[in-house]
Amino acid sequence: MPVSRVVLGTDWCDARRLLRIGGRRIALPGADARKQAHVFDVFDAAIDAGYTAFDTARHYAGSEDVLGAWLRRRGLRDRVVLITKGGHPGPAGEPRLSAAHIAADLEASRRRLGVDCLDLYLLHRDDEATAVEPILDALQAHVARGHVRRIGVSNWRRARVEAARAAAAARGLHGFTASSLQLSLADWVSTPWPGARSVSGASGVAEREWYRAQPLWFLAYSSLAMGFFSDARSADPVDQPPTLAAQTFDSAVNRERRTRVRHLAGVLGVTAGQVALAWVLHELPRALAVVGSRQPAAAADAAAACAVALTEAERQWLDSGGPTPPGVDAR
Repeated sequence: MPVSRVVLGTDWCDARRLLRIGGRRIALPGADARKQAHVFDVFDAAIDAGYTAFDTARHYAGSEDVLGAWLRRRGLRDRVVLITKGGHPGPAGEPRLSAAHIAADLEASRRRLGVDCLDLYLLHRDDEATAVEPILDALQAHVARGHVRRIGVSNWRRARVEAARAAAAARGLHGFTASSLQLSLADWVSTPWPGARSVSGASGVAEREWYRAQPLWFLAYSSLAMGFFSDARSADPVDQPPTLAAQTFDSAVNRERRTRVRHLAGVLGVTAGQVALAWVLHELPRALAVVGSRQPAAAADAAAACAVALTEAERQWLDSGGPTPPGVDAR
């Protein structure tokens, strides 16, 4: 099945019924009908807009449950590429990449999604104290059983990906098909989550060059910088209450990039988000942009980024500034 270049992320899709007691949230059996209906509307809009790939994770509370419920309700399993993740560290940061942890998370994901086989299974975080060979052995066992079609990693350093590839080749095992890291036109001001890794900005140039030469699919998460490039945001997020997006992406350099994005979007007659996504899709030849659209219209808007063509001069200008490329305002 062809994989859509824009992938719908589901880290926000929690349709559980929640009870709050003393500041704690306790999940109750069953789904909140109103929340579930809204999530289903977004998923339906994504399918109508041409999405074939959905990204979820064992660590995203409730997301696998609601995605699985939607697949069953709509009968769309054969039209969807399922990407999920496991092996996220425990509450105290303890590593969970043993064969037992991988098996437990993978089985829980299959059960919650209601499927026999996952299309792509990623390890959510790395633990560099764990050798790559036993990790590959554990994943290989699930490929052999038909529980997983392809395997990959999320937030792994390049050196670890290279080591795993060499080990897989030497032992005749299935290697990684995909690697997922943060990539957007805006680079991080601070790391939003422990163990998360980005290849955005000047510090990520060498990593991006390496990925350009690899056969790996690259899943770019937070590809819209958590909505930093959305047309709906204020022109100056510094004036808003602090949010994770502002803490992660708000800087003078990134605001200048957003100004250039909005200018080019006006010239092209598209949205700012589509220009920012087009930059990501052009940055790496095998990039897939994961977006966390929470409204049907936003999902459709992001899909249309695939049709936005940017010249190399425009891409460099969006990133680094300088004189406006010749022809931009004449387009």
